[in-house]
Amino acid sequence: MNMIAYRQVNAFAQAVSAPTLQYAQTLFHENNTAFVASPKIYKRFPQVKIDDFATILAAVWADSVSGAGSIKAWLRASTAGWSDIEITNAANVTYASWHGLLVRKNLQDVGKYPAVTNDYYSSPDVIARRQRVDDPGTFLTAQSYGTNPWEQPVRGLNYLYLRAKNLYPGGLEGNFVAYNYKGSVTPPSKWNPLSTETGNSISAIKASSISPVLPSGQIGVTFDPFLFNFAADPGEHNCISVLAQTAYYTNPLPDDANFSIATWLLNDLASAWHNVAQPTQSKNFLYFTNRDDTPERFRFEAHVSNLPLGSVVQLRTEEKQHGGVEINSGPVHISSASAVIIAEGVINPKYDGRLEVTLDVPGLNGRLPPEAVVEIRTFWQVQDDNPNHAKAVVLAARNHRTLLDGDAAELFLGSFTFVGGSPD
Repeated sequence: MNMIAYRQVNAFAQAVSAPTLQYAQTLFHENNTAFVASPKIYKRFPQVKIDDFATILAAVWADSVSGAGSIKAWLRASTAGWSDIEITNAANVTYASWHGLLVRKNLQDVGKYPAVTNDYYSSPDVIARRQRVDDPGTFLTAQSYGTNPWEQPVRGLNYLYLRAKNLYPGGLEGNFVAYNYKGSVTPPSKWNPLSTETGNSISAIKASSISPVLPSGQIGVTFDPFLFNFAADPGEHNCISVLAQTAYYTNPLPDDANFSIATWLLNDLASAWHNVAQPTQSKNFLYFTNRDDTPERFRFEAHVSNLPLGSVVQLRTEEKQHGGVEINSGPVHISSASAVIIAEGVINPKYDGRLEVTLDVPGLNGRLPPEAVVEIRTFWQVQDDNPNHAKAVVLAARNHRTLLDGDAAELFLGSFTFVGGSPD
């Protein structure tokens, strides 16, 4: 079992007035929009603090939040008479934190925006097991929550347990859906939905096997595990995506457009992925896609750590791309403890294909030594003539990325990590 311990990092749910939250929930279920509900809530609870009010609005109408601007508009609609400075501060602070079910991207994830773009695909809340766990409640302890208990799947049937922490300001019922697909950047429309051991397409998130309501601030897990068959073709690898869903945040899959996928990856704190594998041969294949109707520039990066000196790494697309150009890093001989290998070029419109990843370590027959890590990252470089360029600039800036030459904005589309060791 790969039980890796990390420093514990805590995420907290904000405490608010229970009657105010309950009234907001009632208005939501009566199909009031946040804009319409805001003055009704304030009229009934005129002593509500602006920060608590902003949290309630953002949590209950989470599906409608498109940025801090949404929260500002709802606060202004309250007729409370708060100043623009008070409204702006409350909206910005509220929007900087997630107020729903948190599914962590990594062990340092505490549900804050902007999201980071490194270590995105080894969620500690996506837990594979080769055999059924008698008591999934063991994943709810503080000790377990501070670890990444993923167990490398075996060929054939495996069990998938999923965790989430409730950062909503009240008790919450929620479910997971889960998908399996070929790594690493496969369009969501081609993902395969998984079913649970009892044959359901969803699995409830619980703090115990009895109660369906997850208290605020508590960790929940799926007691009905998802099942998946790990049976990739030679050199291909499986990925897992999971989405936590509630009445207030329905969290559907994004559409297949490049910008939709990039936005979802960086902004959805109720979804997570686990794209990690131990290779068994030197040539490996990762799927990627350009879902737009236009040729788009992509960059593939191999971030290499602790490969033996003299190892060879190469990235190349299986087919020539736009203009008949081959995208190929060429074979790179590793000469230091860390390295970044790059292959970039323009990908054909509406293209689905494979990136060939060569990891040739002398004497290991396609495997990596235990300490080695190779992360393959895919980026989309949004040019200034793309209709999504302005939005891409904002999204890239929020996620600490700078403009490239020619004012292109670079967006992260996904990654896959190869680790050392020998699969069973």
